[in-house]
Amino acid sequence: MGVKMARSPFVLCTRKLKSGTYWYARFYDCENQNHYVVRSTGILYSDKKGHDKLKAFQTAQAMPRTSFEHDKDPLFLEYVLSFWTSGSTYLKTKELAEKKPLSKYYVEQNHDGIQKHVAIFKRFQKIHLSQLTTGMIEDWKLNRLENGTGARRLNAILQSIRIPVRYAFERQEIALDPFIHVKPIPYSPTEKGILNREELQTLLTIQDTDPRITLAVQLAALCGLRRGEVRGLQWNDIDLETRFIQVRHNYIDGEETKACKWGSARTTILPQSMKRTLLTVKNLSEFTAPDDFVLCSLDDKTKPIGVSAIRAGFTRMLDNGGINVTEQKTRNLTFHGLRHTFVSLARAAGIPDIIVQNLAGHKSAEMMNHYSHGGQVIDFAETRKKLETIEEVENTAQG
Repeated sequence: MGVKMARSPFVLCTRKLKSGTYWYARFYDCENQNHYVVRSTGILYSDKKGHDKLKAFQTAQAMPRTSFEHDKDPLFLEYVLSFWTSGSTYLKTKELAEKKPLSKYYVEQNHDGIQKHVAIFKRFQKIHLSQLTTGMIEDWKLNRLENGTGARRLNAILQSIRIPVRYAFERQEIALDPFIHVKPIPYSPTEKGILNREELQTLLTIQDTDPRITLAVQLAALCGLRRGEVRGLQWNDIDLETRFIQVRHNYIDGEETKACKWGSARTTILPQSMKRTLLTVKNLSEFTAPDDFVLCSLDDKTKPIGVSAIRAGFTRMLDNGGINVTEQKTRNLTFHGLRHTFVSLARAAGIPDIIVQNLAGHKSAEMMNHYSHGGQVIDFAETRKKLETIEEVENTAQG
């Protein structure tokens, strides 16, 4: 009858760092039947007769296991959910050490995504963090696709679990990174639909039943403001005499008023045609102090108009302009697309790129190009006339 040998309390492995390759010990957890914690021995790896490995073995053997009992393998779901909870080590590191705090909205989106799409997967429900494998992740991806989760949404949720798992690996709390061979779902974003000149002209003649909606649409289409900038606009940001708007606030639900995205505070032009709508909104509003929101909530001066109200109002205005809801969805016409319309039409009108980039608050020329949709705004009749004129000149020169 054979004798069952006791499993070694740890195994040695190597890890390559910038300063060299070192020996690490992976300690075994008998209860959960896995290697649950990794510790550096501080011994450099070399090929000389294995003396370094012996030293690493002796160092690991002398490590008191009680010194890292608190690191014992957490349940996978508990770990990733607590990771995206206020006060977690990761969030405090981002805020205090890196000076790059993550937005409350972003953290909540990651937490909610895990609750709705990750926690329901049975293979994830009882495993510990170190038991997560590449195969499990791939099976989860397939399960979500079969249940109708879109590629863009799925990739966002995938990232919400990739970040905490990679964080644990980098902190040497798990021995292997199961995401090393996991790839995102191929995804080709649908191009934002924009309005051509005629459609925009029609839209700008429509007065919505709520003048705040009319003004919101004009600010996005004629001034290039983002939705958060439209909501964050205050009366002291507008100079009616010089017809300039100081874009310096961005309102995000849950985070209140903050600086503009990507540090894009800027000065933009207030078109003469917008003054009437602006004054209408001001005359109807009860909140017109310098630091009040231009598009203020009807019953709470501390908040601007809601996102859903803007979305519904824009849909309503398009419908009244002859673009029904079905066509809006087919063409992917959204409120944010008005910014794309602004950039595309401004460039098509011949305004220099450097000016368009500054008016829209784009961080780079590449981003501005992403917002340009020349094929959707070309005036082919006018372009044909210009090309024919060039051709006539060339023919005359050749004759």
